[in-house]
Amino acid sequence: MRKYKVIYYINMVVLIFFLNSFLVADGQYALSSYNDYLPFSKKRVYKELVKDNTVDKTLTDNNLLWYPMAIYCPQQQGEYPLILLTHGWNDTQKTHQALARFLASYGFVTVVFTSANQRHPENWIAAFDTVLKILHKEAENPDRKFYKKINFSNMGIIGHSMGGTAALHYGNLHPEFIKTVIALHPFNGASKIIDTISGGNKFLGDSLPNMQSAVLIITGTKDVVAYPEKTYLFYKNLPKDIPACFLSFKDYKHNHPIEKKSLNVFTADLSGRYEPEKYQQYRRVICYWELLFLKQQEENRMYFTEFGKGFKEIKPLLEGKTGDASYVPAFEEQNISK
Repeated sequence: MRKYKVIYYINMVVLIFFLNSFLVADGQYALSSYNDYLPFSKKRVYKELVKDNTVDKTLTDNNLLWYPMAIYCPQQQGEYPLILLTHGWNDTQKTHQALARFLASYGFVTVVFTSANQRHPENWIAAFDTVLKILHKEAENPDRKFYKKINFSNMGIIGHSMGGTAALHYGNLHPEFIKTVIALHPFNGASKIIDTISGGNKFLGDSLPNMQSAVLIITGTKDVVAYPEKTYLFYKNLPKDIPACFLSFKDYKHNHPIEKKSLNVFTADLSGRYEPEKYQQYRRVICYWELLFLKQQEENRMYFTEFGKGFKEIKPLLEGKTGDASYVPAFEEQNISK
């Protein structure tokens, strides 16, 4: 028994040391928010709401959006990059509000929304348009906490699952103002059962010829909802002259990037329970990407190049898949190394 305790203690020390080498705490910016939310579960990222939070049910269109959007912004005056975040099939914005809050603390205005129609990936496209239309209007209101704080020409989008597929295609549709796209386990097909339930990705496909954004695509080797080898096709089809990175996390499932389990139609074993360590690893990598390409903080480039000092910390988490039909690299990048 004593031997097992020693091994457990050593493993915990190694894990704590490893996590501390990444971004752990929130950033330096105090925040204001609209429609902040905390899950009922005790196992959650934040224990309290943003202090300067306002519930505002008008931040929606009551048509394409299911709920009023949630908005987080630095209290400090200035203009900040904008990041839109969205969910996947049979989900809501609530699973990504903690991520939006975390990113905002590093100097972004972040907006999370729920698409009312989420049968197919293309349903999110109109929701992205509606969110931007509302934001452009509300940003001109001097009474808003984000008044004159949003730089609409320096914008990123993040989506999970079907929302990740939609994010990729929205970036492809609007290369003139979308600077970064992060697709977390973007759905491009899976088993026949899942494709039948979800409707698949037949309409949008995986061709992205007009993309000019910096694209980060993340998957996991145990994702049985969005097959990694099909997700990888998005990366393979990107234009070869843009910065892009593909990461495959070892033993990560479909829902590990979100704060809580959401795909109620599947078992927890398929969708992935909320696991704080895995979630924190995701959000750090996401933040590094946005800091690099939306705020031009070059010190974050080292996390996405094979011989970068920062990548040495990420590499142990990654694993690919072999086989002609199911090949997935653990890591690939283009136009990031200098």
